[in-house]
Amino acid sequence: MSRTPPSDSQPAVRTGPGYGLLGLPLAFVALPLYVHLPNVYASRYGLPLPTLGGVLLLARLFDAVTDPWLGRLGDRLFARSPRHVLAAGALAAVLLVLGMALLFFSTVGEPGPPAGAAGHAHADLPGLQPAGHHPPGLGRPARR
Repeated sequence: MSRTPPSDSQPAVRTGPGYGLLGLPLAFVALPLYVHLPNVYASRYGLPLPTLGGVLLLARLFDAVTDPWLGRLGDRLFARSPRHVLAAGALAAVLLVLGMALLFFSTVGEPGPPAGAAGHAHADLPGLQPAGHHPPGLGRPARR
């Protein structure tokens, strides 16, 4: 058996792990979304698991459509300069953190401050509270 050398269109076998390692951080982000989030939404908000499965399926289909577009965008950014790539990566990281906070710390349907991460930040800053609004645990005025 003879091995044929890889063509220009196919990367060598030893470069494969380098491409795979790029997906490792995304796997760490996706794991809580597919394992933990359905349980949280089903137990806390009463959403049926089939509905959550459908939403996750739609998200994967959206991902399949947008991945090639994001790849082309990445190629264009690399062609410009590494600084553009780093700026886009920083923006994506901020959006990722904000999105995860909004998914996991939503207070929709619960009494108290507004929903999502903005509501939690709002509750943590008592100086920014509207007059007469005192979230639980932040020092309600004593009744006389």
